[in-house]
Amino acid sequence: MKYEKRLVPLALLGAYVLLTFAAFWIGDHYVAAWLPLLKNETQWLLPRGLLCDSLSLLTRNAERLIEVHAVTTMQMPFDASVLPAGVRLKTSTLQAYLLSHVVIVYAILVAWPVTHWRGRVALLLSGVPCVFLTTSLDIPFVLAGLAQNLILGQFAPERASGDPLVLYYSFMHGGGRVALAICGALLTGLVVTRFQSRAPETDVGRRVNSSAQKRHDVEATAR
Repeated sequence: MKYEKRLVPLALLGAYVLLTFAAFWIGDHYVAAWLPLLKNETQWLLPRGLLCDSLSLLTRNAERLIEVHAVTTMQMPFDASVLPAGVRLKTSTLQAYLLSHVVIVYAILVAWPVTHWRGRVALLLSGVPCVFLTTSLDIPFVLAGLAQNLILGQFAPERASGDPLVLYYSFMHGGGRVALAICGALLTGLVVTRFQSRAPETDVGRRVNSSAQKRHDVEATAR
């Protein structure tokens, strides 16, 4: 499993291309598995008075979308008007944005230089919580931020530019999701590599202690 570091860019490119093709083939199934969790996370982030009625996959204008249908469960008062209960709204984001996390994270981890197959297995397994975290910090926030922006844009435009959820959603769409996935993968690679580099030292220390103990036993028997 050992290869020269100069091959890392080539491995990164190859892994990215293969994972992108895989995302096109099985992307719908992968995203569908995320929908129940995304619905719960989005509901938790939506402003008070909004209920996430459904979250589904659909195609519109030849694009695959993740769409949230929400409904107001109570009146939401604003300075100049009131948003009544029972109003329905929907927001959506591209399915490709969700897929980008698993593609970027695993492209980096597949290309990460290791010295042993155990290191590669550890990297790939550690990629699972990494993808879970980066995806959860992106898609639910974007969907909830879009809903918040839609409401504030109509009823309180002066608040939209300073709302934390709207600002975070804008950051994600401005390149934040790519940076988030890359940072998550790099941090995972560094942590796993650090852990793997410490393991051999521990094994060597144990072998040295074991040899010393055996030598002491032999000397004690000779006396």
